[in-house]
Amino acid sequence: MSAPLLAVHALNVSYDVDRRKLRALTDISFDLDGGETLGVVGESGCGKSTLARAILRLVRVASGRIDWQGSDWLQHDPRALRLLRRNVQIVFQDPFASLDPRMTVGAAIAEPLEIFRSERTLAEREREVARTLERVGLGAALMNRYPHELSGGQCQRAAIARAIILEPRLLVCDEPVSALDVSIQAQIVNLLRELQMELGMSMIFISHNLAVVRRISDRALVLYLGRTMELASRDALFRTPRHPYTRALLDSVPTPSVGARRRGVRLDANEMPAPIDPPGGCVFHTRCPFAIDRCRQEIPRLEEAGPGQRVACHRWRDLPVGD
Repeated sequence: MSAPLLAVHALNVSYDVDRRKLRALTDISFDLDGGETLGVVGESGCGKSTLARAILRLVRVASGRIDWQGSDWLQHDPRALRLLRRNVQIVFQDPFASLDPRMTVGAAIAEPLEIFRSERTLAEREREVARTLERVGLGAALMNRYPHELSGGQCQRAAIARAIILEPRLLVCDEPVSALDVSIQAQIVNLLRELQMELGMSMIFISHNLAVVRRISDRALVLYLGRTMELASRDALFRTPRHPYTRALLDSVPTPSVGARRRGVRLDANEMPAPIDPPGGCVFHTRCPFAIDRCRQEIPRLEEAGPGQRVACHRWRDLPVGD
């Protein structure tokens, strides 16, 4: 069996806030194979975007490992890291903030070529930009437009073109469709799937929209207050969710395509606790209808709950399986 493309081991990220320690991520671990898509889901403030930025080393990692093809990414010096980054790109949530408003679309998309393939002539780079624009469903005629002259969907396609022009091995998508109209979201998801198949790249797809995650992901990682609640294949997660939080997320989806309500397992009216002051024991116990004293006192371990399915819950064996 070949080694994973990316392996994250016990990743911890924390920030100092008003002389207190905010633990944004705690002991996050997962593997990602070549050509695979991992969906990362959870409510706002659960650590999804921090995870994306930590993998890209855009935020400081307190401890842990990020192995890229067997080499610890966190140990690379800036020069080596720069070379590695040509293989890992990101698509952000806000398409208009992703591109420099002072640069034309063509210039923005060409910038990675200027950095990593400077030996190419201007004409060669322009041809590559035109080809990439066609690849993402935009015509080469848009090369001389500025971002404000594009629609939201067009601008996100341009941002995707900039991210894939180097044909990366891994594309990190941080809520790439949440700022778009529903009618455009499906088009962008379809585009990402087509590009993944064409380029053979892996993806980490971050979203709070479970319907989108189900459509695009092979596996899913469920986060809550910076901790892993569940890690499972797409089918296992949606058919037999083991963690009460996963079930609550599924119950919150207002469309029948994701699944029926699961025996009253849903979030109560309490808001998610502040990340600066998380509950002791299981961080979800303050909102969990199945919490017992052990949940309030002891942090659950991530343990096997089925083939390819791991869950951090003291009571997962006691909960009904399926609908």
